[in-house]
Amino acid sequence: MDYLKMSIDADPFGSFAVGHFFNDQPIYKFGITSARLESRRIKEVARFANMEFEIVVLAEIKGKAFELEANLKKLGSSPKYRGFNGASEFRALSDADLQTAISLIENHQKLKKL
Repeated sequence: MDYLKMSIDADPFGSFAVGHFFNDQPIYKFGITSARLESRRIKEVARFANMEFEIVVLAEIKGKAFELEANLKKLGSSPKYRGFNGASEFRALSDADLQTAISLIENHQKLKKL
């Protein structure tokens, strides 16, 4: 799964679940984590969801990370995962939704190359 990760001390991040699809669209994860946790939160959620992931973007957020996360979670459709911390933050995204997500992230921060 690919993750879009961002930071202030609250870092929204997103992820693509390798091999996981809903309505024929790949599943991504958006959420908030702390810059102090680095990729630990991503690994934790992926482990609970029994999914593999790849980090795609790391980005420091300028402004309100929770507002950005709320806007990201309006994209696509929910695969309705339940039963683990972070389950409600997964979204099935089309290519166009993914590009919209990346644009929203770019508008809130400066991207760091991996």
